[in-house]
Order: sequence, then C-alpha cells, then structure tokens
Amino acid sequence: MVLLGPVVGRATHGILDPVITRLFNMMYRAGQLPEPPEILQDQDFTPVYLSPLAKAQRGSEIGDIEAFLGDVQAIASVLPQALDKIDEDKTIDVLARIRGISPEIIREDEVIARMRQHRAEQDQMIAQLQMAQGAAGIAKDGAAAEKASAEAKA
Repeated sequence: MVLLGPVVGRATHGILDPVITRLFNMMYRAGQLPEPPEILQDQDFTPVYLSPLAKAQRGSEIGDIEAFLGDVQAIASVLPQALDKIDEDKTIDVLARIRGISPEIIREDEVIARMRQHRAEQDQMIAQLQMAQGAAGIAKDGAAAEKASAEAKA
C-alpha cells in the first residue's frame, strides 16, 4: 500500500474518476439508466472503489479518525464540554462511507430525529412521574407526621 497507494490514487482520481463520471452521464442522457430516486436528484456523485488496495487506503483514514476520537476522549476526561465539538451522526456516516457500508443499514436523519424526539418525550414523562412520586412521598410523610403530632398531643 505504501508503494502503490500514491500511484493508484493519482490514477484513480486523475483517470478513472473522470472516465466513470463521463460514462455515467452519457448513459444517463441516452436513457440507459433508470431515473434516480428523488433524494439523489441534482446531487453530484463520486465513484467508490472496492478493491483491496482502495479499502486499505480508506482504512488508514479510519485509523486517523479513531486516533482523533481518542485524543478528544482524553481531553473530555478533564473538560467534558469538548465532546460538544464532535457530531456523532456525521462521524458514523463518515465511518460507514469509508468502510463501504451499504446505506440501507443506516437510518435516515428524519427517522433518527423522530426516535430522539420520542425518547425525549419518554424521558420527560419519567421525570414528571418521579417528581410526582417524590411529592406524594413528602405529602404522605407530612400526613404521618401530623397524625403522630396530633396523637402525641392527645
């Protein structure tokens, strides 16, 4: 990888990417490709190569990301607000793209937003129930104390 990586990278980006992009556009204009889904319309695309060498090159990117996250974790052990800088959703998307993971197993942002909203509502309900239970416990203890005080006076 060390010896071939730069050569293959230049050939890939300088020769193969333009050829693949041109061929794709020609086939699309000729009607040889189906209409893309609405979410992909008017978006640029970049070929993703799945050869062992290409995967090895992307693997080094993963090592860099893991090292970076380790650095952030070390900082966050002293300064927890450092984690605010990391966008966990984008990090997962980037790692999935680098590893060549099928997008079919990654949830869409809208689905994630709904799940998180539902979870936040459940957490809020639980917090309200706990507060109500705490208030009921205080009222019960107060009533018991008042009853004990009344019995002591009698």
